[in-house]
Amino acid sequence: NCFVVLCGYQEPVVTSWLRDLGFFRRTGMLDDDAHLIAVEELPQCAEVALSLEVTNWVDCRWSTLEMLPLCERRYLFPCFLQDVPGVDAARLVASGQVVVCEQMWADVVAD
Repeated sequence: NCFVVLCGYQEPVVTSWLRDLGFFRRTGMLDDDAHLIAVEELPQCAEVALSLEVTNWVDCRWSTLEMLPLCERRYLFPCFLQDVPGVDAARLVASGQVVVCEQMWADVVAD
């Protein structure tokens, strides 16, 4: 199963944007309340990952991926690689714990 987890305050805007982009049609993901999950704060993403037994997580913020060490694969869209001061994200990328997706979704699908 695939889920889209959005920070609650952004949910209506981001959901509309995903629909406008044809994200659900192009990816085959279901566009329904069971697969679009809104959280109020980013730290709740870890709770969602645990409760749904998520194995792979894609995000544009390193600070979110950092909260999800139990996910087998974490994919980072590179816009915020260094959004947490003092975190050696480059070391985690080099170790294979995090995949930086220069080609965005194409890299996720290829992996």
